[in-house]
Amino acid sequence: MNPQTEAVKALMDTLPVDERAALLANYATAPAEKPRSLRLLRPVEAARLMGISTTTLWRLRKEGRIQGVEIRKGSERIPEAAIQDFIRGADQQEMAHAS
Repeated sequence: MNPQTEAVKALMDTLPVDERAALLANYATAPAEKPRSLRLLRPVEAARLMGISTTTLWRLRKEGRIQGVEIRKGSERIPEAAIQDFIRGADQQEMAHAS
């Protein structure tokens, strides 16, 4: 058993049985979160990934609907996570309009 596992086991042994059971039940049912991407894309790459023109991407940036990161004066990158958030939000709006 590795040291981290031993430490967790020792901590769990200090908990009352009902709290231990509740903690384990919650852990077993909690959905695992997918790690967010840390990639920064050039605007051309981001637009291609989204299936839009760079002009539309700049408009979305100007409207504040997509986050950008200025890496130096006059040079910007679009976080892949911001694109995923935008697409997720568009999907939710589309589903709301459909119902």
